[in-house]
Amino acid sequence: MEKQIREKFDCSVAKVLPALKRAPLLNPYFTTSDDRIIEYDVDKLVCEERTDFQKVEIYHTKSFGNMLVLDDLQNLAESDLPYTHGLMNKGNEKYEEKEILILGGGDGALLWELLKKAKICDHD
Repeated sequence: MEKQIREKFDCSVAKVLPALKRAPLLNPYFTTSDDRIIEYDVDKLVCEERTDFQKVEIYHTKSFGNMLVLDDLQNLAESDLPYTHGLMNKGNEKYEEKEILILGGGDGALLWELLKKAKICDHD
């Protein structure tokens, strides 16, 4: 179909997009910081709150688990944990008696995992 569109209109680029669903109970579409539209398999809104600083939402998705959305931009999801474990080289690195510097830190997941490793916090 994309080839036919390119030939018909004599253009070098053509894209066919899937149809957007109209009026779903929960909006599955999120805009990224670079203005792309991503569709998630959202099945439940877990939490929604407006703070003095931002709009905070937590959605449950079938593919990614709970997903944090700040000011309508998806931030992180439970499925991101393997990425965090990769950053800390989990299972291969020993942290005893080492000083650790976290630059950025973002969501705090790396700090949380390191604190669990150091047995400073007792949550799983």
